[in-house]
Amino acid sequence: MIFVKGTGTIPIGTDEFLLRCPSCEAHSPAEALVLSKYYHFYWIPMMPVAKEVTLVCIRCGLQRPNRSFDSDLISNYNEIRSKFKHPLLSYLGISIIALIVICAILSALIK
Repeated sequence: MIFVKGTGTIPIGTDEFLLRCPSCEAHSPAEALVLSKYYHFYWIPMMPVAKEVTLVCIRCGLQRPNRSFDSDLISNYNEIRSKFKHPLLSYLGISIIALIVICAILSALIK
């Protein structure tokens, strides 16, 4: 039996953040694409694992892909973290498993 498992990404949103660019060494706006990383099993998303962000400096064009989306990278992280939530699709596998377990428990209680 072949099990297909791994990780995938779903885009959450885009925004601009004021960051210090390591290339041009200026505090300039950077375009950010925030991605939700999740585990999948047979192409069914099981659960989200982390959020990643790809940053592009508007001034010099430096691209920094696959950075972790946390307070170390973005100073006002606590204010904007609720804007970029994991999509409900990434909880599909866990929801299916929970539904099966609940149905099994209820059918055992009814008998």
